[in-house]
Amino acid sequence: MVTKKIKGEEKEVEVKEYFYRYQLKALEPDFVEHHFEPVSIVFDAGACCQCGWCAAICPVNAIEVDADTLKIDDDACMKCGLCFTVCPRSFSMDQMTEAINKLDKSLKWSDKIGAYIGTYSGSTKSDEIIKVRQDGGVVTTIAEYLLNQKLVDAVIAVQHSDQLWKPEPVIIDDVKDLYKTAGTKYANSPSLSIIDQAKKYEKIAFVGVPCMMKALEKGTLFPSGLPFFKNIKYKIGLFCMESFPYEGIIQLAKEQFDKDINELTKMNIGGGKFIIRIKSGEQLDVPLKDVQKYARDSCHFCEDLTSDYADFSVGSIGSQDGWSSVITRTKEADKIYNEIVKNGAIESKSLTEVKPGLFLVEKIGGIKRNKCKDPYDRIRKPSE
Repeated sequence: MVTKKIKGEEKEVEVKEYFYRYQLKALEPDFVEHHFEPVSIVFDAGACCQCGWCAAICPVNAIEVDADTLKIDDDACMKCGLCFTVCPRSFSMDQMTEAINKLDKSLKWSDKIGAYIGTYSGSTKSDEIIKVRQDGGVVTTIAEYLLNQKLVDAVIAVQHSDQLWKPEPVIIDDVKDLYKTAGTKYANSPSLSIIDQAKKYEKIAFVGVPCMMKALEKGTLFPSGLPFFKNIKYKIGLFCMESFPYEGIIQLAKEQFDKDINELTKMNIGGGKFIIRIKSGEQLDVPLKDVQKYARDSCHFCEDLTSDYADFSVGSIGSQDGWSSVITRTKEADKIYNEIVKNGAIESKSLTEVKPGLFLVEKIGGIKRNKCKDPYDRIRKPSE
């Protein structure tokens, strides 16, 4: 018996002891341990897009991702399966989201570019952004507006690293630093890997390519229907046919143009050609089909050209030089875009009224959909 104070009164309480006996048996030779495989099976199958999402959401920080590799600390990994569940290259969620979007009568639907509110062709009117823009400067102008209007506290985007044309993800909370992120970098960057570093911000915008937009959307639906990071307010998705490993960019410049990567000041794709500009001001180009061999093989498992899961989708396809095609996919995104236009920061036209316009966006989007390989087939049968 021991004395304990219960509701202010001391009472004698009997203490009971229990003894348990266990018998251990040897495991059968054919015993299989059942647990969730980590996302390394996607990487080992050659289907990983290196987005970095798995590293950001891992509860024990067991995953390390860079632009080329994925490493898992087997001692730390607890086989929870979160990384595989939210991976954009694991199981497909496209049929489910298509069914949901088709029920929303406010959305238009295209089998080639997904659900949307409006389609536009826009060009920035900011002199500062015109100096550094890739095409229409629309992405930077939208990000600038979100920061200036305090709709977000920070923007996650990419900028050149110490190695020119090798992008690195960066968190921007000051507009003057935003212009460093302008322009397309055709090498891939694991931008989602740093999203957990932005927890201190109440509201953020994320700029990335289609596989990253899908990863964020998947993270809001699975496994619990609640987002991992509630501070992601806006997703600005880029059009993307495919990207290149950094070494592939170096090789491309040398073999196709006989140029060192450090001589390049701009890269672009247009009119079926891969175009570079060098420091002398000279512009050179080769047929796009000649550079496709340098692209990442894992990009062939992506069916999305126009960032279907973004709020704003932006790219050059469909618009004239100096302009960007813009797809708004939510009512709020459409309202913000038109407010920016009304405020005079962007000159805008309907994408259906310009040439080649929405027709070409849908055509190229359909081509990418049709050429896409199923990543889940590769994961299940990696040797084939």
